Amino acid sequence: MLEENSLDCAICGLNCSGCPAFLAFQSPEDSALRERVVSEWKKNHDADIPLEAATCGGCYSSDEDRKCCCPDCPVRACAKKRDEKNCFSCPDFSSCGTRQDFEKCSGIDITANFSSLK
Repeated sequence: MLEENSLDCAICGLNCSGCPAFLAFQSPEDSALRERVVSEWKKNHDADIPLEAATCGGCYSSDEDRKCCCPDCPVRACAKKRDEKNCFSCPDFSSCGTRQDFEKCSGIDITANFSSLK
């Protein structure tokens, strides 16, 4: 089972505290923030997210609390399957095809994310 890591970040190294979807989860009464999430995800990811689903509790939350942020995230699924707390802690990190495919598809540089945390 995944447990929250000590780096205070997503499994892929993104800083959740700066993510509008995570902030919207922390402030469910802030509809303007959820509207911003919907707008940004449409613009940046061509994703149509309903307003009520524009929140995310983070990688370590339940599936129900991760409504808009890739409920089927391959990086989270891989870490869960391998019982790793985050992508960077995996012994196969440098040669990982899941990581490489995710980086190509999402534009998220997992290596850079974790390098910036050190």
